[in-house]
Amino acid sequence: MRPPDLLTMSATELDRLNVIERVRDARLSRVDAAKQLGLTPRHISRLVNAFERDGATALVSKRRGRRSNHAYADAVKTRVLGLVREFYADFGLTYKHVNRRAPHAELASCAERAGRASINCR
Repeated sequence: MRPPDLLTMSATELDRLNVIERVRDARLSRVDAAKQLGLTPRHISRLVNAFERDGATALVSKRRGRRSNHAYADAVKTRVLGLVREFYADFGLTYKHVNRRAPHAELASCAERAGRASINCR
């Protein structure tokens, strides 16, 4: 016996599912649904059509699991991490921001986004 397929949804996607089901069952208008979700009535229509065609999977983000368009290359991440650990380990984030004229200033934006303890440039 095959186990049922599981679908992972975020809280936002679950809210959308609930609202779209209510629109489909005519318990909520498309305009009210649009206000509730912060979308346009036309987009609600598209979501309802996709939901009727593909079910709940139509409401799940298609970008899940993919890399960001603004992600740094792994080589850049490795270089930034090495420089931060070697030259800036004892600096606070404020000092790194102020000290943009340092020898490695071109890497400052990645290091700043990286955060304090766990450096994880996108």
